[in-house]
Amino acid sequence: MTNEIFKLKRGLKARLEGIPGLRVITFEPEDWRDFPVAIIRTERSSASRAGVNGSRFEAEFVVTVMAGGSKRSESYDALDSYIATDGDMSVEAAIADDLTLGGVANWAHPVGVENIRIVRMGGGRYVAADFRIRVERRTANETLELAYGNEVIDLTGEPYYANGDVRFSATDRGPDDALGARAVEVELRMREAEAGQIPDGLSKLHSVCALAERRSGAAWDSSVRFRHTRGDANVEYRTLRGRVETDPETSKDGPGLNAKLVLTIEALGRLASVEVSRTLSNEHDGTNLNYADITDIPGDHGALSQIKIHDPSGTWSGERRMWIGVKSGEGRGVNLFFQGESGSAARGETMFEEADAIWSGGVQPLTEASGGEYARMSWTKAGLYTTRSEFTLCGSVRITIAAPNVPRGRFRALARARTDSDNSQLQVGHLGFALGWSFGATSKTPVEADAVFPQTSSEFRVLDLGELTLPPSPVPEGYSMPAFRIDVYGVFAGGGAGSAQGTHHFRWAIDYVMLLPIDEGEVSVDAVGTTKRILVDTLTKSEQEVYLLDESDAVLGSARFQGTRLTIGPEDTRIYTVRDDAGDPSSVNFELTTLHTPLTTGV
Repeated sequence: MTNEIFKLKRGLKARLEGIPGLRVITFEPEDWRDFPVAIIRTERSSASRAGVNGSRFEAEFVVTVMAGGSKRSESYDALDSYIATDGDMSVEAAIADDLTLGGVANWAHPVGVENIRIVRMGGGRYVAADFRIRVERRTANETLELAYGNEVIDLTGEPYYANGDVRFSATDRGPDDALGARAVEVELRMREAEAGQIPDGLSKLHSVCALAERRSGAAWDSSVRFRHTRGDANVEYRTLRGRVETDPETSKDGPGLNAKLVLTIEALGRLASVEVSRTLSNEHDGTNLNYADITDIPGDHGALSQIKIHDPSGTWSGERRMWIGVKSGEGRGVNLFFQGESGSAARGETMFEEADAIWSGGVQPLTEASGGEYARMSWTKAGLYTTRSEFTLCGSVRITIAAPNVPRGRFRALARARTDSDNSQLQVGHLGFALGWSFGATSKTPVEADAVFPQTSSEFRVLDLGELTLPPSPVPEGYSMPAFRIDVYGVFAGGGAGSAQGTHHFRWAIDYVMLLPIDEGEVSVDAVGTTKRILVDTLTKSEQEVYLLDESDAVLGSARFQGTRLTIGPEDTRIYTVRDDAGDPSSVNFELTTLHTPLTTGV
């Protein structure tokens, strides 16, 4: 929600800059000058949820105002003018003049003033106070309505501001997939632009609830309908009865009234299921992609889904692992696949105790590599040699991701790589890889515990180099974000061998690096052969969620997998698939069949 917070801060800054003489900034400066000053910082934020999807964003900001004067009494007088509820200098009045903060919010209101104090700064003494401002913003094109006859109550508009806070009770499905009567709770944050709107709104709700109970046995065209609309999807329910509950503690939470609308509703059937297939390749390069976009599949927001993944052309080896991840929202379009040959090879320490070892690194052509090339690092020693016994970083391939394309979230770093040596004593368990990185002033250099060693030599394998978390990085206005650099090291450990004959080579090869997104769930499934299919199920809501199927789609049992549950729906979502198969990875195909079953939202 970084963009949302940024917009809200800018809107709040614009309102406060209308106060004469007040300098407003959105970050804590290194040097302090030009008082009085207001510093805006984010205190907390939360996304309310409608079913399984966020629909309202709320943030609380702390605005620290510091005032100074030639006398302490003047400083306090100035601060009092900011704390006042009205006047040209009033913070509260500046917000009240435009509660939408220039159209970026649905509602903004001061919660209170606290922590009035004296601050010593740069040799001066200033008085300061913290103003808490709560801001609400609807983050989805969503409406909740009560309709009866030709009348419609928009619960997401004035004075109700439901903003999608909906909780459905659990229900069992019948044999015909129909849904029975169930309860729904709608949280209301009632605000009024004009006096009397809240009492009138509560009166309407009480009347509609009474009407629903009186007419629950009447024909459909005269009953009360509860309608949930998101985008083009419109789901309606027959309302049987309802009640309105108000919160007596609302005054402690700011202006207006908190209320709850509790309805007993009856779904009017299930929407038609939607099924779409995509054929992918095990390569995210050029026209071959290892992800499927499902944004163009119609369906109600929050629908439950299943994805079935199988082999359409007999390219799965059956012995290797498969990884599945999802990414949705703003970050789904960021590149997460990087060719090894696009990086730069850097020399590390020699693995030999003697001198005269030769280093080389660069791009090499190879048919079985992704894109036909790979990056190779090599150490060569002729004649007598003795290898080091300690852990050694022998070189690295650096892949640079320039701003503003640095991805955000949690990722599993998967590298298709191989090692080879013409010394039979030093292969499996001695030559491996480890993940490092650098970002601005922070960096990670791998240690021995980070190393991953291929279980076979002289063939490419997809190795899990561990998790990588890339949080949002704050950048002051007018400045740029640093580049992010992935460093895949070739490592050597547990040596101690020597030889007196021939020339000996020790090589590390990087084909590609894939950052598999895992912050929205991941699945890692063991060996799956050509005739088997994988079903990732968020529709049935079982504890297993990942199943193996045969060619006729009969369930063979739960898949042996590692990872966390996926959340899959027809929102802005990409489904990523990566397999550890031999040969050219772009020849390894997947067929993804995605089935959405749009029920009532939140089921």
